[in-house]
Amino acid sequence: MQQLASPVNEWKNQGSSDELLVLSSSTGRDFIQFFAETLADCFEIDLVTIGELLVMENERISVLAGSMDGKPLEDFDYQACLTPCIAVIQTAQPIILLSDVQKSYTEDNLLREQGIRSYIGIPLKNSEGELIGVVQASWRREIDPEEAEHVLETIDMFVARLSAELVTLHAMRILAALAEGPSLIGNLDTLRLLTEQMQTALKVRVAFIAETLPEDDHSFRLLTYCQDGKLIPDVENEIVPYAGTP
Repeated sequence: MQQLASPVNEWKNQGSSDELLVLSSSTGRDFIQFFAETLADCFEIDLVTIGELLVMENERISVLAGSMDGKPLEDFDYQACLTPCIAVIQTAQPIILLSDVQKSYTEDNLLREQGIRSYIGIPLKNSEGELIGVVQASWRREIDPEEAEHVLETIDMFVARLSAELVTLHAMRILAALAEGPSLIGNLDTLRLLTEQMQTALKVRVAFIAETLPEDDHSFRLLTYCQDGKLIPDVENEIVPYAGTP
């Protein structure tokens, strides 16, 4: 294989400067899907997926974005324990398999059906260093160490952003589930969770939930309060005047 350019030059050489601009202006699912498609196109990767490690199911991954043979993938879940992704989950480190990946993971039906021969997996972590997802790239051909290194370098440039988007998407799904649930007033644990997720999802410094006071038109009662990612129970039930607040 001929010598490869650096990851950034590789994208530019393929006329991808416009795609980098789109990446910089995209958010949420649009960002991770466009990243998956651009990465696949740039390095001729047959299969790229970006998945979230499901809470309470440490060996199951929900794919939120992906590209296969140049076409976007629909969402799906898979059992990581049968795939090379389990090594990424167990070590929380990048995994590179340059060839013969099927021999190591004989129960992975997708590898066998698609004739996958090589694999790269990258862990995604939250701000606390906890594993929250996996980016994986697979080829039907063998790859050499230099090509693998360039793919790793390229993904590494976007790992922090991809991780942040997964955290936000997870928080938004919790918010949606809470909003569809029963009445929140009176369930302090649920209110606290909702406040934490709002603060994370909306990327604001402070989020709180309060209730009006029928007997007092000039004040409200704080139910929960979250600042800089931390709940502050000391101010719960505090009566706050409307005057001087937004």
